[in-house]
Amino acid sequence: MFIITLFGIYFFIYLFVSSVRDWMSAHKLKQLGVPRFIATGDYNHDGAACRFLVMERFGKDLQKLFEENGKRFPTSTVFLLGLKLVSCK
Repeated sequence: MFIITLFGIYFFIYLFVSSVRDWMSAHKLKQLGVPRFIATGDYNHDGAACRFLVMERFGKDLQKLFEENGKRFPTSTVFLLGLKLVSCK
């Protein structure tokens, strides 16, 4: 039963992504304003079940910001990152 449900979810995601692409094409849009969905899945790592979502990235990643600032983050960035990490569940 779990495999059927999981297949159903992936099939729904495929249909949703296809319909969004069709809608964008019909309205002659190059971008929708949200990151493009690429893939999703799950795997086991050391006995822990993990799920992942792959989306396109907008803007710079933390590594590039870190390198551009002489391998140091501004204090404000450290505080913002800390707040984001603490608020994640």
